[in-house]
This record gives sequence, structure tokens and C-alpha cells, in this order.
Amino acid sequence: SGHSAISLLAAVAPLKQMTEETYSTLTFALRAMRIQYSHAVALPDKSQDTDGEHARILEELMVANQRLVAENAALREALASKVSPKSTSKKPRDNASSTLERATDMSMRSVA
Repeated sequence: SGHSAISLLAAVAPLKQMTEETYSTLTFALRAMRIQYSHAVALPDKSQDTDGEHARILEELMVANQRLVAENAALREALASKVSPKSTSKKPRDNASSTLERATDMSMRSVA
């Protein structure tokens, strides 16, 4: 994380009438290439957390994360128990797919 790439496309024209604009564009591109940037992460200042709100929010987020991880595991387990690789029976069709298949079949017959 924290990796990024920056691109700059400088469009210039070979026309004599565009010499000043082309020079200005190339000058800007050269200046832009020299820009140095550093990665910074803004973290809240602990000294400003006088009432413990940051700690409370962090605790709430950690509890919510644990709950979601447990819910995700339960859902995966439930899904795995419903989907069996040995199952060879066909899935019951829903009305939308049946209607779509009938419409496709009818349009194919009308073309032929």
C-alpha cells in the first residue's frame, strides 16, 4: 500500500505558429518531472484525545470487525453445506430464466 504512479502527457504541435505554446508546455512538463513527493499518513494526535473518543471509536471498529469476520465464516460454512460437488440433480429453473429461454427459442424459430 502507499504505492502510486503519476503520469503527465504533454501535447505539443510542430507548427511554427505554436512555438510559444509548445515551449510553455515543455517547460511545464520539465518542472513537473522535478517534483518530489513523499508518503505521509495522517494519524490523529493522541494528545488531542482528551475524552478518549479515538480509543472508543477504535474499540467499536474492532468489535464490528470481529462480528463481521464471524458472520462471514458462518455464511461460508452455510454455503459450503448447501453446494455439494457430488450433486448431479438439475437446479430448479426460475421464472425469469424460463421466460428468457422461451423468448430466445421463439425468436430463433421466427428467423429460420
